[in-house]
Amino acid sequence: MRMSLRCQALLTHGLEGVEIKSAMHRSDKEVRSPYCLASGVMSQYLGTDGRFYSIKFELRLPDFWQGRFAYQFNSGYGGEVKPALGAITGLLPSEYAINQGFAVVSSDGGHDVSAYPEAGLASTVAFAHNPQARRNYAYEAVEQLNPVARFLVELYYEKPIRYSYGIGQSNGGRLAMIAATRFPNMFDGLLVGSPGFNAPRAALQHAWDVQALHRVNDDISQSLTQRDLDFFTQHILNACDGLDGINDDMIFASDACQQVFKPTALVCKSNFDRDCLSLEKVSALMKMHQSHIIQRTKLCTPAGCMTPASVQIIGVHGK
Repeated sequence: MRMSLRCQALLTHGLEGVEIKSAMHRSDKEVRSPYCLASGVMSQYLGTDGRFYSIKFELRLPDFWQGRFAYQFNSGYGGEVKPALGAITGLLPSEYAINQGFAVVSSDGGHDVSAYPEAGLASTVAFAHNPQARRNYAYEAVEQLNPVARFLVELYYEKPIRYSYGIGQSNGGRLAMIAATRFPNMFDGLLVGSPGFNAPRAALQHAWDVQALHRVNDDISQSLTQRDLDFFTQHILNACDGLDGINDDMIFASDACQQVFKPTALVCKSNFDRDCLSLEKVSALMKMHQSHIIQRTKLCTPAGCMTPASVQIIGVHGK
């Protein structure tokens, strides 16, 4: 009853420009203890494209709290509020930050991906036409939301946060590294997975990968099966896991692995071979890992080469 009253008390938080709904939830398959879920909207404004923008977020406050707070950074292009669990690839539910005694916040990064149905396949990045939405996605949403989330955590538990952390992978990993650079005093530690440092190059890589997969199957979702990926991964581990002196299902001696692992050895020798991959699939995997080529005067992908004058990249500040 006491925690339920505290949860309801968040509705009268006193923060200007922040709207909140809150409710208690029982433990479930992802969260091991009862928790208060606070969903909020803040920093609302009219963008230069005539659309309304805001930062939407959710904050999960578990009864089992160890004085710690985690900011769950957005992966991909953001645009939706993912469950605030403190999850990252490779973690079991019992290892999620919220099940380790953390209060966890997540957000949509300052834009709503569902607001651009007319953009089709480009709907995930249509927000980039608005300069402030680009800045929010880049780092400012974190800068604005973090103090609000911290205030609500301490209001709810009636105790100060002892330690705070940032958690993210892919674009979330990029945000974590930006936080370390721009906001070095914001967090006590960062859990970073596969950070996407170079967004323009990642966009080119995506097109490169799609074309490589398309050569295997017109439906690229069928180009490589889970069995294909597991088979390829296991052979990389078999060849390279122990090169750093420890067999732990992780590869750290990447340069040595490049010399030892030969993907072409996995190609089927005949139609009757089963423990192998087709030449087309191995070629696609090799092509994807070779990446595109950027020359001083031309940018080359499988579609051809372009001169710098024909390439336009929009940055965070429109430059």
